[in-house]
Amino acid sequence: MPPLLEVARSTQPPVSSGTAVVVGAARIALFVVDGTVLAVEDACACCSGPIARGAVSDRKVTCPRCGWRYDLVTGAADQIAEIRLHTFRTRTEQARILIEWTGGTE
Repeated sequence: MPPLLEVARSTQPPVSSGTAVVVGAARIALFVVDGTVLAVEDACACCSGPIARGAVSDRKVTCPRCGWRYDLVTGAADQIAEIRLHTFRTRTEQARILIEWTGGTE
C-alpha cells in the first residue's frame, strides 16, 4: 500500500466545487460527494483547465474551461472513456484528509 499523505484539513470542500492542493509538482482537486472525499488530478486532459473549479453533479465534475465531464470515482472522461484523470484513494482521519501518494500523476 502506498504511503498516506495529509493534503488538507477537513474544513470540507464545498459539494458544488472543489479545493485544489499542491503536493510536490502535482496539483490535486479534492471534492466531497455524498460525505466522501474524492481526489483527482487538477488538470483537464483536454485543455489543462483547473478541475477543482468545476461544477459537480452526479459524481461528475465539469471542466470550467472546455466543458469536458469526468467521473470523480474512476477519472473517466464522458467524451472519450479511454481518457482518464489520475485518481487518488482517500481517507479521512479525525480532521485530516489523507491520500495514498504514489509520487505523481503520471
